[in-house]
Formats: sequence, C-alpha cells, structure tokens
Amino acid sequence: MTKADLLKDRTAFSGIDTETVAALAEFRDEMQKVLPDILVKFYAHIAKWPDLAGMFRDQSRIDHARSAQQAH
Repeated sequence: MTKADLLKDRTAFSGIDTETVAALAEFRDEMQKVLPDILVKFYAHIAKWPDLAGMFRDQSRIDHARSAQQAH
C-alpha cells in the first residue's frame, strides 16, 4: 500500500472528505496556534480515565505523545 493509499484509507476511516481537507488547510495557521492548548486539555481529560491514563507510564510519555500529535 502506498502512502497516498494509506492516507486515503485513514481519512476515510475518520470521516474526513475532500471538503474537510480543504477547510483544514484553509485554517491551518489558526489551528496551529490553538492546538497546543487543545492537546494539553485532551491529555488532562484522558488522565481522568484510569483505563486510558494507564496507557502512559508517566508524564514524559504523555508529553511525547502530545508532541508527536502536534507535529503530525
């Protein structure tokens, strides 16, 4: 499977169509400004759920995941 095929499958799985891709591209700069705070809140929410929080052995792993998501 090529990278293009993989991306197409993943976006289809997530319900992201070409219109959504275009909208995301249009607001990319604005999203990059608010994404760090959104991810901090997201992982704080995860920490409230023991089954999910258990996926991370410590804060450094949460920080790593958050950084990877932001870069992605």
